[in-house]
Amino acid sequence: MKYFRRLWIAATVSALGDGLRLTVLPLLAAEKTSSPLLISLVTASALIPWPLFGLFGGAISDRVDRRSAMWRLDAGRAILVGGFAVFTLFRVPPILMIVILGFVLGSVATIFDNAATALVPEMVDGEFLVRANGRLISSQTLSSQFIGPALGGLLFATARSVPVAIDALSFLAAAVLVATLPVRRKSTSDHLETTDAGSLRSEIMEGLRFLKRQPVLLSCTILAVPLYATSGVLTAVLVLYVKDLLHAGSIGYGLLFSAFALGSLLGTAMAPRLLELTHLKPPRRPIHCLI
Repeated sequence: MKYFRRLWIAATVSALGDGLRLTVLPLLAAEKTSSPLLISLVTASALIPWPLFGLFGGAISDRVDRRSAMWRLDAGRAILVGGFAVFTLFRVPPILMIVILGFVLGSVATIFDNAATALVPEMVDGEFLVRANGRLISSQTLSSQFIGPALGGLLFATARSVPVAIDALSFLAAAVLVATLPVRRKSTSDHLETTDAGSLRSEIMEGLRFLKRQPVLLSCTILAVPLYATSGVLTAVLVLYVKDLLHAGSIGYGLLFSAFALGSLLGTAMAPRLLELTHLKPPRRPIHCLI
């Protein structure tokens, strides 16, 4: 369990940086333009990698040393966001730069988040798997959707570069924590060593066939599609609504964004108890996020 706690802290710290950036990028864009189309592109740039690359991210995280991939990816994100923070010290970045940054970081997250989820069964016993997953998801939700946005709006009101710099530091701290996790020796049966595109597609299809055989997971995935699509439409130009119509500023924007996380936190807190009531058993193998 001690190694899971380290992973848990690393994922939580990294998610806190995600929450800061979730608020800061639209606020930066709103300083540059008042176009709803351009603002929505900034929001979409961070979300679109999941439907595009989420399945590939899950398959790739099964092929590589997850610990090594996670700390290297976060180290790279720390350098990238750190450079962006330096840029924001001197001027408001152009919309294209914000869109590219959001897209790159979102694409990297498809591998990092899938790898973090898949590492949990390697670090805890089966009987604690549901509780460990609940802790991981709830802390990530708390950091990225509740604390992070509120803190990001508050810090942005002081200086636009401050929350970006903290985001970079969060990636660096997470990279150090993950790098200190023990290296797991892989057996030859753990995963295929080939990395050709054809084999990658076959593994994705295997995952989809597995999902098809799980009615509960399949139903949740189908229901999540319109849910996240509606949420994306709502949040795409939320920053303009808050600043131009409510006149609440960056702090109000962060607080309003944090309010969306309350339902998610309640659901993750209730998950272990609901499983006990329904007598459902947790899956023995990691299930990667599809959306």
